[in-house]
Amino acid sequence: TCFVFTGVHNLCAIENMLPEATEEAIAIHNDVMRSCFVGRHGGREVALRDASFLFTFGDITEAVRACLDAQLELNNSPWPDEIITCKFCPAQSVDADTPPAFRGLRVCMGVHCGQAICVPTKTLPYPLYAGQAVRKAFRVAAASRGGQILITSTVYNKTRHIIQGNPEGCSAWIRAIE
Repeated sequence: TCFVFTGVHNLCAIENMLPEATEEAIAIHNDVMRSCFVGRHGGREVALRDASFLFTFGDITEAVRACLDAQLELNNSPWPDEIITCKFCPAQSVDADTPPAFRGLRVCMGVHCGQAICVPTKTLPYPLYAGQAVRKAFRVAAASRGGQILITSTVYNKTRHIIQGNPEGCSAWIRAIE
């Protein structure tokens, strides 16, 4: 199973500064995430807390494609003007000759694949996943910066062809770690 944890970078600070714009931005974010991860790439939304998701995939390549797709779509989303001009969400280019690689809410993503235990629950509308692979995916996501997709070397080795064949600017989003 491939686990993808996501979360909005600096969400509390943005929400404290711009509560109304943040509500609209989170709605845009949630729509993009569900569209990319579930709708286009066949992932399963396992959990949502605030604006943080856990998605699972049976196909590692679709997990990485969903992350790349989501970052691209988030970058091109119609964010409220207050979000675009917020000090926590400035448009940022890799260099002077490229369009912004980061624009709007910055979403941290962490991806790892491995064995996990799936435990159905009676009180939650989704199963709980437990095990080393889940904990590692969570830690990888926690180490990522806003707008970054952090993947383990295991994931990178199996998806290198996807990462290297993506549009300009995507290299700013994705990094592999041990």
